[in-house]
Order: sequence, then structure tokens, then C-alpha cells
Amino acid sequence: MTPGDGPLDDRATRRRLLAALVGVHPWLADPDWGPAAVDPGTCDRCGQHPRLVTTCGPASWRALCRDCLLDVGEDAFCAGHADDAAAAADHARDLPDQWATLVRLAWVAAGQVRADRAWLDLAVADLTDPGLAALVTGNDPADGQVDTG
Repeated sequence: MTPGDGPLDDRATRRRLLAALVGVHPWLADPDWGPAAVDPGTCDRCGQHPRLVTTCGPASWRALCRDCLLDVGEDAFCAGHADDAAAAADHARDLPDQWATLVRLAWVAAGQVRADRAWLDLAVADLTDPGLAALVTGNDPADGQVDTG
């Protein structure tokens, strides 16, 4: 993702998008799990997917994506954080299929990263909520509301 010239370059639009994202997917704002709990970037293990959780295990990885967390399991955490490992795995299993897109959009909406038009087009294609897709494309729903049900 690189700087772009699009609807999400506007701070007010990003704020509306972040509120809508969190309204539909509250886990995006969880301070212990998800994009709010880590610095933006890719997984330290695979380097492909966005980070979701910080780790404290014996390995050199400090932040993992969903897939790597589920693959590594408790080994991503020190022995004293076994409960955290189990909770993180539960969160990971419950994520929607488009979790990676949602994480990146949350970072864009928070102003932590910028996205180019090509990536935003891919993100819109991955979204299942038409209200969120409309906000990403710069077309607010007619009534200004996003369906959070």
C-alpha cells in the first residue's frame, strides 16, 4: 500500500469508515487483539498477511497473522501466557474470511497507512457489507448510515 489520491485521503471520510468498520466488526477496535493491538505491518513469520497479535514466545516473531498464529499455536507465547495463547487462537478462529482486508482497511481508516486506488478496488471486491464498500469508494450510502446488523 502506498500513498494514493482517493476518497480515503480525506480525514472525515476515514473517521466515518473506521466507525462503520468497528460497528460491523467490533474486534477491529479490541486493544488486546487485532489491528488496534499491533503496529501496522505484515506478519513477522510469513511476511504476507497483516499482523493481529503480539507474541512473547521463544521464537523471534513479535507479531503474527491469523494463519501463522493458528499454525504455531502456544509456541508463539511464553509458558506464562498459555491462557493468552488460547484466547488468541479462539479469536483467530472466529474471524471472517475477509479478515486481512478488514485489518488493512482499519489501519487506512485510522490514518496509520495509506492505500493506493488499485488496492482499494481489491478491498471493495472482498467486502461483504455494501455500506462499507460504499464508504471505501467514496460513495456514502444515501441515508448516511451503514447497516451494522
